[in-house]
Amino acid sequence: MYLIAAFIFGDAGALDAHMAVGRVTVGCELAVLLIAVIGWWGDWGESRGAVALLVIGGLQASLAKDVGNSAHVHALHGFLALVVAALAWSIAARRRGEIFPPRRVAPG
Repeated sequence: MYLIAAFIFGDAGALDAHMAVGRVTVGCELAVLLIAVIGWWGDWGESRGAVALLVIGGLQASLAKDVGNSAHVHALHGFLALVVAALAWSIAARRRGEIFPPRRVAPG
C-alpha cells in the first residue's frame, strides 16, 4: 500500500517497486500452496486456505492490469490486497502451533 501511495503522490519509481513486490507476492502464494499440498498430502481439506490464497491473489493481481476503464474494477485490486493479507495472516495464525509448539513450563 505504501508503494502505490508513493506513486500516486509523485514518486514515479514507486510503481516499478510496487509491481516487483506484487510479482514476488504471487510467487510466495504459489510456494504456500505447494508446501501445503506436500505437507498435507491426502488431507485436501487442510490445503483449502492455501488454494484460496492463490486464487484470490491471482484475481487481485489480474485486476491490476488494464481490465476495462472502470475505476470500480481497479479499486478491487486494492481491496483484494487487504483480503490476501488477512487470509495469509489467518493461515499463519491457525498453523502457528504446528510450527512453534507451546512450551512446557518445568515444575518447580
